Amino acid sequence: MILTILFIILAAICKAFVDTIAFHQGGIFHDLKFFDINKQGKMLPFTKWPVDGFHVFNSLMIVFFILAICFRPDVEWYFLIPGAGLLFNVTFNIFFNKFLN
Repeated sequence: MILTILFIILAAICKAFVDTIAFHQGGIFHDLKFFDINKQGKMLPFTKWPVDGFHVFNSLMIVFFILAICFRPDVEWYFLIPGAGLLFNVTFNIFFNKFLN
């Protein structure tokens, strides 16, 4: 249960980074190229996947959601949606509105 909660919180933090990069020009990280959506740097070898803050944090968010589900095999995943949604939204808003901008 603790790991599921932790993974949902980490997914929300990653989403806060993604939205900060997309809508606030990197927020507190605006001077770093990694967090500038208009300056994509290197690509992952053999792919066209840019290694920048926007794409890395989006991918991490997806991974954390999958891990949250995988660590709760005793509960049907759809029972987690109401609580997980509330936890995700509260964490996202705290990071997006208070810490990253």
